[in-house]
Order: sequence, then structure tokens, then C-alpha cells
Amino acid sequence: MRPSHLVPRSMRDAVRPSLERYGIVEPNVDPVDWMLSRFEGRSCCFVQIGSNDGKNGDPLYNWVLRERQWTGLLIEPIPYLFERLKANYAGRDGLKFLNVAIAERRGRLILWSILPEAGPELGLPFWFDQLSSFDRGNLTRHFGPEIAPYLIEVDVPCVTLEEALDGAGIGNVDIVHVDAEGYDPLILRQIDFKRIRPSFVLYEHKHMAPDAKDECRQMFTSNGYVVKEDEVDSLAESKASWPTIRRWCHWARERARA
Repeated sequence: MRPSHLVPRSMRDAVRPSLERYGIVEPNVDPVDWMLSRFEGRSCCFVQIGSNDGKNGDPLYNWVLRERQWTGLLIEPIPYLFERLKANYAGRDGLKFLNVAIAERRGRLILWSILPEAGPELGLPFWFDQLSSFDRGNLTRHFGPEIAPYLIEVDVPCVTLEEALDGAGIGNVDIVHVDAEGYDPLILRQIDFKRIRPSFVLYEHKHMAPDAKDECRQMFTSNGYVVKEDEVDSLAESKASWPTIRRWCHWARERARA
């Protein structure tokens, strides 16, 4: 997941009709910030799968720190990143953390990760350690063969999405954020729309095969969502949330006039 201020114009254009529908015209609106601002000053329950350290390039981080009434479940399987994640949210109540991977069944799997020293030694961008993957090829394709000596196998515990929600005592969810480096479809398929119906689901499609990307889009559209895309991410917006968006937009306009 790249920093939210780098959201490409294409998704800004995609979200524009939703704003125009409710009388808000802002050509440079960031769709992720627009999504999150709906819950400004309100309660919100989010689930983030693939949290990394919770800070670098994370579109939720600053909002979660500021909106103290938000609650959430943050899931990160790599141990050293999990420790950073908890440290970056130290003192923030209302959050639960799981050091597991979300998979199709409970058990253990091998996750490929990059050693921290690869960054300075290879001159990698700051976000290099956000690319842990069950597919080793995702990492070598991204950074080239020189990354191979820095790849390590991490034996991680796995649970299903339902087990993670049950264990955290979470009922309904407002926002789901998935960043699993190509494993996103296997996680998204586990969303039980009879149990939870998030207002928004943000996920990465960059590493998906075309048929998997189409499958995810179809899954959301058939369950009453509109999907907006840029070249990296997809944002699924529930049509059921539109009346709430209309009320929020009215509030936002009134606040702007005050």
C-alpha cells in the first residue's frame, strides 16, 4: 500500500461521481481520506489485514491515532514488524493485535520476508519490508535476483478471517483494509456478507492475476458494492451506505460554511 497522498488521479476520478451525487465537487479529493473522514468524530470499527508496522505508507495510521473512539483489529504475521506495529500504537486504547496470517484454514504456512539489512545494503525504498508474501516470486519480481540472499522463510500461524473476528469479539465492521501482496483474493473470499457488511473495503489488486481481480470485483458488485480502481488498489463502497454518506455530506457542507 503506497502513501495516501500518492493516490493516482484515476481513483480520484472514479470517486468523483459519488461526491457529485451529493453536491460536493472536489477534483483533488483523496478517496481514501474521503472514506475515512466519513467516520470523523464517530465510532468506527476497522479490520486491517497485513498491517506491517502500522505506520509507513499506511492510510489509516494518522486517523486511528486522532480518532480515539475508533476500535480495530490489526493483523500482521511477521514477528519483527508486529512488534513495531504495537510500538507505533503504544498508548492507543481500543485496538487489538494478532500476530498471525489470515488463510483458508487454521494451521501454519511459510511466508517469505526480506531481512531488515537489505534496505541499506541494497538501497531499497523505505517500503521494502511491506512486501512479505506467500509467493517468493512476488519479491524477486519486484526487486530482482539480487534480493534472493536477503529472503527468509518465516513459519507463521494461520487462522481464518472468521476465527480472527470471533477471537477479537468483533461483530459488525465498518472498514476492511487488506494488503496481502497477492494473497488478497483468498482473504476477500472469506468475507461473510451475511455476518458483516463493511461500508468500505480497501484492497490491493496490483499483484492479482486478471481473473482473480475480476472475481473480486464481481464478488463485491454482486453483493451491492461499487468498486473504484487505480493501478494499485481497489475501493469497494457499499451502496447501503449512500444515505449515510448523504447525511455526512450535508454535515460537511454546513461545517464548511460555519
